[in-house]
Amino acid sequence: MFTSLQNRNYRWLWAGTVMSFIAMQMQMVARGYLVYEMTGSAKALGMVTMAAGLPMVLVSLFGGVAADRMEKRNLLMAAQAAIGLEILGLAILIATGYVQLWHLMVGSLIGGIAQSFNMPARQALVPELVGEEHLMNAVALNSAGMNLTRVASPAIAGALIGPIGVSGVYFVMVAFFFITVLTLLMLPKIGVSPSYQKRAVLSELADGLRYARQHPVIKGLLILELAFVPMAMQLQLLLPVFALKVFDIGASGLGLLWTFVGIGGLAGSLGVAWLGNFRRKGVLLLSSGTVWGGMMVIFALFSFQGIVPAALAFLLLVGLANMSFSATNNTILMSNADPEKRGRVMSMYMAGFGFQPLLAVPSGAIADAVGAPATILVVGALMCAAVLFVGATRVAIRNA
Repeated sequence: MFTSLQNRNYRWLWAGTVMSFIAMQMQMVARGYLVYEMTGSAKALGMVTMAAGLPMVLVSLFGGVAADRMEKRNLLMAAQAAIGLEILGLAILIATGYVQLWHLMVGSLIGGIAQSFNMPARQALVPELVGEEHLMNAVALNSAGMNLTRVASPAIAGALIGPIGVSGVYFVMVAFFFITVLTLLMLPKIGVSPSYQKRAVLSELADGLRYARQHPVIKGLLILELAFVPMAMQLQLLLPVFALKVFDIGASGLGLLWTFVGIGGLAGSLGVAWLGNFRRKGVLLLSSGTVWGGMMVIFALFSFQGIVPAALAFLLLVGLANMSFSATNNTILMSNADPEKRGRVMSMYMAGFGFQPLLAVPSGAIADAVGAPATILVVGALMCAAVLFVGATRVAIRNA
């Protein structure tokens, strides 16, 4: 299960990834709580989240080109430092009482630009450190680390808001981002692929798009990731609404919701890591995606009744299926992509994370109009239908 952690360089990358995710998960809770407390609007939550997603859609492809043509460690360090400085600025504004909604939107915009360069480089670096044989294990352990932070970090952030305030939580986040930079200093410098041909940026970007369009497996996975997965991730955006309005369980309850998502995600990630170089990855992917959508539907049904324990149980299963799907999807993409194009392929995959916030405003407005449970019920049903359709029409993915 932990084979990749025997690799010294991967251990440092994994440790930095965990530090970064601790801060990111704390931000999800603190920012969501602050925005909803300031405005009482799910639409406002969506606006702040959308500000992070827009640059990830528009800039991430350029981040993929940068990951293919630049030294990945230094690119990661610069991106993490930029995010840390952005969080520091917001922490000062919150502490001094000057923070406004537009400040949070600008901060999200800056963070989204930095993530557009950070995420493709981090993903493309993994196979260079561990090799193809241990790739699925390493990807799953990355997901496990992320979900380990989702178990503890949201609950800690929710608990800290009372004694130290939202600004205090933001200052804690700053420390974690700069610790991440220190861990990256321990990695070796890894140059570009020997087969990489450096050309004009737009030419390289177009070449990456053309490559993905012509590859049957990569094309199918990217269609699923870009068109349907962002809908399913709207549940995370609406968790503050579930905590503060649907269930009426406050900030600590919001942390609890995130914790159950994290426990499920940790279990799903460790399960994929235990499978190792599993041969039927396509079947695992499609099964996980179908379960993911189905559990969202059941979670929504219990939310209509306000039954917190049952909703938490199915939220755990949502997290399990989500991370099983994501880790498998990630592995199949990296395994099928040529090394010199891996950064660009992963940047297209990461663009899906940008589409998630772009849907935040409409989903927030719909949740304000018809309620968060009804919104998630429809989204879960659509996710199930999308995965089943892809599974029925894309033989190459089933056999991946």
